Order: sequence, then structure tokens, then C-alpha cells
Amino acid sequence: MFRLLKSFLRKDRGPSLRVMGFKNQQVASKLLSVGILPGSTLQVIRKAPGGFVFFLKVDGVSIALRQNELESIILKPIN
Repeated sequence: MFRLLKSFLRKDRGPSLRVMGFKNQQVASKLLSVGILPGSTLQVIRKAPGGFVFFLKVDGVSIALRQNELESIILKPIN
């Protein structure tokens, strides 16, 4: 799963992925409050200069997350 996330983060526009859960409960509470829930569809739209902030579409809503927040999400590719 870690390799999937690394390849996902290298691309300017990534494939759609499904949120399966969270690795860090502290970060999970923040992500849940902004609408990132297990079962949500997530796609990277673009990276900010410097590459540590990512602009995402989550179930049709645009948000920005830091790389460490994004890495705490357990993702699965959507076939």
C-alpha cells in the first residue's frame, strides 16, 4: 500500500482511489471533520510548489492536505 501512495504522490494528476481507513487517529479526526470518510473517492488534482501540499477532489469537493495528512489515509485503487 505504501508503494501505491508513493506513485500516487509523484503524479501531477493521480488516479481515483478509495479511502479505506486511517493510520493515525489524531489526523483521522481532522480528516473526518472535513468530509474524508471511509468509502470516499479521492483524486490528486495538483501539487503545490514545494510538493508538500496536495490539492484533492474528495467526492467532488476540492480540498488541500499536507503530505503527512495524506500519508495517514489507507487507500485502495478503484478498478
